[in-house]
Amino acid sequence: MSKRAGVLKSFESEVAQHFGPLAAEFGWARSIEPNRVAGVRCVAYGSAPLIYRVCYVQDDHGVFTAVHMVAGHHTLVAYLEELVPAAGLGSRQDVPTSVNTLYTLRRALSGQVGWVRRLHPTLAGSEGVDLMRRAGARKW
Repeated sequence: MSKRAGVLKSFESEVAQHFGPLAAEFGWARSIEPNRVAGVRCVAYGSAPLIYRVCYVQDDHGVFTAVHMVAGHHTLVAYLEELVPAAGLGSRQDVPTSVNTLYTLRRALSGQVGWVRRLHPTLAGSEGVDLMRRAGARKW
């Protein structure tokens, strides 16, 4: 089995291990999304109006966390790499996304969980919509 195939196989359990404690702390539900695209796996955590969608994209060798926020009649979507600089907490390079092995998957997930922990109080508060807009969130 190739290293990337091992990452794909282990992705959901690794996400549960890293995001599980945060989900328990904030009372978030977990959902594993159907595998609609080959080489892409996604797991979502959260509760309305905020959902954190963690996806491994095998062709991009990366794991990415998108924040989905229901705001009025729309859903705003921004990635951690966009939110961290918009919040003035660092640069997009400070959010680890590169994944080639199980070790780098764990490192990326650990880093992303740390950013979600730091950003969640702002996103869940009265400044959440403004932060999403500053990050250039897409409107759906």
